[in-house]
Amino acid sequence: MTQHLSLRDPAGQVIFHENRVFRFVYDPKVASILESETVLQLVDAGHLPRTIKLDTQRAEVVELQRDLIRRDQSIAQVLEHERIPFISYPAEWPPEMLCAAGRLTIDIAQKLSSEGLGLKDATPFNIIFRGAQPVLVDLLSIERRDPHSPLWLPYAQFVRTFLLPLAAARHFDMKIQDIFLSRREGLEPSAVYRLCSPLRALMSPFLFLATIPALLERPANAAGKALYSPRPRISQEQAGYTLSATLKRARKAIDKLEPHVSQSAWSAYETANSYNDNELACKEEIVRSVCRLGHTRRVLDLGCNAGRFSRAAAESGSSVVAVDRDPAVVGMLWRLANRDKLAILPLVVDICRPTPPTGWNNQENFSFLERATGHFDLILALALMHHIIAGEGIPLEEFIGFLARLRSQYVLLEFVPPDDPLFQYVARGRDELHRSLTIESFEAACAKYFTIKRRYPITDAGRTIYLLRLLP
Repeated sequence: MTQHLSLRDPAGQVIFHENRVFRFVYDPKVASILESETVLQLVDAGHLPRTIKLDTQRAEVVELQRDLIRRDQSIAQVLEHERIPFISYPAEWPPEMLCAAGRLTIDIAQKLSSEGLGLKDATPFNIIFRGAQPVLVDLLSIERRDPHSPLWLPYAQFVRTFLLPLAAARHFDMKIQDIFLSRREGLEPSAVYRLCSPLRALMSPFLFLATIPALLERPANAAGKALYSPRPRISQEQAGYTLSATLKRARKAIDKLEPHVSQSAWSAYETANSYNDNELACKEEIVRSVCRLGHTRRVLDLGCNAGRFSRAAAESGSSVVAVDRDPAVVGMLWRLANRDKLAILPLVVDICRPTPPTGWNNQENFSFLERATGHFDLILALALMHHIIAGEGIPLEEFIGFLARLRSQYVLLEFVPPDDPLFQYVARGRDELHRSLTIESFEAACAKYFTIKRRYPITDAGRTIYLLRLLP
């Protein structure tokens, strides 16, 4: 299957083909930039993707050229990038990850400036996380800058897509997910200014990020084209000093907006749940033993909470994508995975309302289910069933079918009986709707799609973990 990306970029196009990432470059000046010392250092540090140049006459390259969006442009270079294991988008990040992506953007811009290079874009859509580590993947956003220009042209974009969303998340409890699902270019200063009280509008960080830009918006619109007319050229030393000051100011601003460790209804679940220590240790050992089988290298943890079992899988050698709908617990897990360098990518995803496809023709950003289907070897669905069945009202057969449609070879699925206290808590008095749910009906529903390989009793009250294998 071939998928096309970066249709907005006139300098090139990215194509996914048979699990490989190709970039067709139209600008001949890119070659020297990508071989610069700073770029190579950033690649070695893992901040940019590893890249090789391909012969434009290779058969597979010629074949892919037939599907290019801009067929009338000559191809200067063809690159192949390393494939980041799982693509994620800003709408799936907690504030902690958006902050980390913003820091990387500024840090790269600062390093590039020492070699006369810069970034022409400053958007979180240029970032993909390799596990918990951000990577800037849009190499064509690197350009040779005018040494006499003191401006960092993407600064306004950086404010809209990093600083203002982080400020709105902290001070107005806006969700990063809501911002980027509806606004690819983030938040306008005028929109944030309208949210501020008169006092808050005069305080940091809103005075310089929202209030002053909003008040200057009308004069700027009146200036029209004159606003973008060329400025008088200044010395390279003056330009470099001003640019450096701008980047330092942006770095300081994003540091001040680093998210606090937040709390939610589920952030204490790991220490306040219905399992005793022996039962939790048993669940962990089940995850570890299955991951040690050797054919479960890629794991999806659904409803991960703060990631106890994601960590067990990662520590057993698996690469984990851990999803939960609560940004607070996902942020906690990212902090831990980033600190301990664990192969865990935590994402804010509600599997009952997963991230939809977005962008032009709904084809620029793929849906979560499209990215997840067929990608994983093992799915963890632990202490999740009652939330889906009793909390969301999804029929048991549909939930089991959903797991099967993700096409993972194995599933670790925990059965929670209707008389379980947490099942009854989530059901909120609708117990009668689930009278037919028994362990026999559960196993019969699983048998339509899976072979039951093992049963692991967890509690005396009937909680049991099933190791399921997808039927051929």
